[in-house]
Amino acid sequence: MPFIGITAAITGSFYIASIFSSQISTATGDEVLVSSPDCGIIAAWDVKTGSDQEYHQTIRQYFSRLDAAASSYAQQCYEDSAVNQQCAIFVQKKLEAVISTNASCPFPGKTICLENASNIHVDTGFLSSHTHLGMNAAPKNRFEFRRVLECAPLATDGYTALRNHTNSTLPTSVEYQYGGHDLSPQSNVTYEFPASNIMEDTRGGDYIIDMENYFGDDPSGSTYMPIPALRRDNRTSTFLVFLSAPNVSFLQPSYDDWFSARQLSGTYKALNGDQSIPVYGFDKPVSVLGCTQNMYFRNSNTREITENYPLADMRFWSSAIQNETFHKWTAAHGGMSTLEDSILASQGISLLGARETLASGLQGYLAPDQWQQEVLHWHQVSMAKLQRTIVEQATGPSDPTMTKFVERPFNSVTKQICHSQKIRSTAYTSFSVLGLAITLTVGGFIIILNVVAEPLLGYIQQKRRLAPYRRLEWITNETLQLQRMAHEELSLGPWKGATGTIPITAPNARLAVLDTSDEQHPILARPPPSPSPETEKDQTLGTTIHEDEDSLTARVSFNDKERIPRAPGVAPEIQTKVLGQSEPQSKTCTSDSPSPISAQSTPHQPEDQPPASLGDNNNTNDNNIAAVSPSKPAVILHSQPAG
Repeated sequence: MPFIGITAAITGSFYIASIFSSQISTATGDEVLVSSPDCGIIAAWDVKTGSDQEYHQTIRQYFSRLDAAASSYAQQCYEDSAVNQQCAIFVQKKLEAVISTNASCPFPGKTICLENASNIHVDTGFLSSHTHLGMNAAPKNRFEFRRVLECAPLATDGYTALRNHTNSTLPTSVEYQYGGHDLSPQSNVTYEFPASNIMEDTRGGDYIIDMENYFGDDPSGSTYMPIPALRRDNRTSTFLVFLSAPNVSFLQPSYDDWFSARQLSGTYKALNGDQSIPVYGFDKPVSVLGCTQNMYFRNSNTREITENYPLADMRFWSSAIQNETFHKWTAAHGGMSTLEDSILASQGISLLGARETLASGLQGYLAPDQWQQEVLHWHQVSMAKLQRTIVEQATGPSDPTMTKFVERPFNSVTKQICHSQKIRSTAYTSFSVLGLAITLTVGGFIIILNVVAEPLLGYIQQKRRLAPYRRLEWITNETLQLQRMAHEELSLGPWKGATGTIPITAPNARLAVLDTSDEQHPILARPPPSPSPETEKDQTLGTTIHEDEDSLTARVSFNDKERIPRAPGVAPEIQTKVLGQSEPQSKTCTSDSPSPISAQSTPHQPEDQPPASLGDNNNTNDNNIAAVSPSKPAVILHSQPAG
């Protein structure tokens, strides 16, 4: 049983090892590291000339193209069924998130939300800089981040006021009072829009989007100061999205809270017919959507979490590399404007999925949860842009004109990070160095152990005479030793190395041949004697071959014994005769005799050997003699019982 257990354990170990060895290349798959001379961080200004004009003309256009590319990627690759080849770029096709469409109002003033239980909550959970963004680093130099986005359509009743421009030709407008604008900090007016959204001709109409944002951790960069009902804490950013559709007519009522259009506004007359179609208009001049954003950071080593941006807080990070890795992420996230509000400000109405069914100012059907689909798409575009900007920091800008704005690595730490970005590519093969080293080390050890163990243990057993029978049985059961014993059984040799790995014959020694007279039972037989008619003396074997040209018999002398070459299946001791002992005259057949000839003999039975038997014949006086001719095969002569 112990041997069975050991065998099973070894077999199982090799089976498991074969599975893990296949992971040397497949564990990383098509992930490769990027190396580019243009690696670096996009600066917020022209690092060479400091030209504000060139900055606005070049960098802003570059940011806008990144937003458009991120929007396209989100549409193609953030769907579960997406198989587009363009999706195989980043280490993760998409950054997953937990989405709830029945969340409560995210603001302190619960009545400011239109609904208190049908809002959206998007939580990425903690994403790894290494696993999710491909920022290759040792575990101690990684960090994790988490983004939480919450949005809800806001009530306008109680937060609006009409404004009549008595001294101007401007139409009456509606003021939205969610917090003072940066241009009028003493007022609560956040946004202003004409009160009427009715136009005579609806052809060519479209939506209008405007943004206002508040950064809880940096109020100086905010465009408005939210009222207490919207301000949660100093770590939460809040942005408002104002949507109007003055030139849009809805062909069906819209029951979406942000795209609300339930009031019949008139009819639409087709250009090629007389039939009028009823159309609906926005219920309000402007619909308001409020969103909050929160960021969380976690040190992968200490598991400490913070909501503040620990840009230069070395007390939070465990190493300089970890701090610089976070700085790279910050440059991509904040400096490249990957937040939803920044992308909305850049792309505007092009991010609205509702426009896919909008044509010539006529809006087709919209789902009741259209606004939630819009928010989710904004989040996906934001994540896609973060993925892209992280990679472009390593590869260099996709726009060659932007290379002059790149801040290249300036020390060993930033250079190391610059060459540690992973992407997916089928043009190269990536493999695990650790896995390969383990496989070669363990495999080499097993091979060496297999070569050394047997001779080493055999040497120890021989020197200490431990279990000699077992040792010799182990040796002689080898294939080559079994062959040696088969040849020596026919008195063919001599051999040396009988207890070694490879037995060797003496030079010019003759070996047995295959006797196929019975094709169903082939055996080894002595080779026929030399065709020379003279007696040959084999010094090596110490034997003398006696031949008679007129007889089919031959005798071979082995020192003090004379052995007649044995026919197949005949025990050798029956044919052994001591030289010098008288023997009866036997009859032999000549080479011209076609039939077997019976001969009588009285065999000599040595005292140290038991009686020989042939098959089931118990008569020990029977004997077989092999007749051998130099030119003819052996003929078995059946003996008759002695007188």
